[in-house]
Amino acid sequence: MAKDFIDRAHVIIIESPSPKDILRNHREGGALAKMLDLAGVKSDYYEVVNGEMFDLGMDMAIDAIRVWGLAEHKEGAPEGKLLVVFHFAAHGGENGIVLTSDEEVTWHAMGQELLNAGNELKRNRCGDGPACLFLVCLSVCGGFRAKQMADGLDTCPFINLVGSDLDVNWSDSLTAFMALYQNVIVKGKPIPNAVVDMNAAAGVPDLFKTVSYADLGFRKG
Repeated sequence: MAKDFIDRAHVIIIESPSPKDILRNHREGGALAKMLDLAGVKSDYYEVVNGEMFDLGMDMAIDAIRVWGLAEHKEGAPEGKLLVVFHFAAHGGENGIVLTSDEEVTWHAMGQELLNAGNELKRNRCGDGPACLFLVCLSVCGGFRAKQMADGLDTCPFINLVGSDLDVNWSDSLTAFMALYQNVIVKGKPIPNAVVDMNAAAGVPDLFKTVSYADLGFRKG
């Protein structure tokens, strides 16, 4: 990705804080949305507390991406594909993310949701505009397990996934992901290089890792 995505990126942040996080007013995703706004990066933030709201948030995100993609197309956006980032901020478990309500959204269910979103947007080319690339990021303890979302699917629901094998705290995660988006979206760095830089920014080597569709044996398309 030698060319930056500053005019061609849309970050979708879906956050499900724990009850304790809510009482302490801790919103890693909310803080990230404010920082992206300062950097001039388009983003939408959805706070969800249960499974119904998670599904609704995904539906609203797809609609927002479609409208944005159509506007970019009509306004003569720079040539090239649009980058759509799905950033999930929540507590994690072995099999998926844990919502405020203590409901679990499994990796398989998330993969299906993202695949459905990709199919929906691909049919419309991000709102009849350019095609979309999906980057999926997990600000979740053990979030690198989310690569399981591609298991059993014929099409990988992302070009790259970024997550951690470790327990992560909000401070390190916020610092790391802001560095990732600065480097990928604003500076145009390749994702693997940007992941090295995000770990350096957090001061924790190898905290986050990335895997691509090709690493998982999928073909481009």
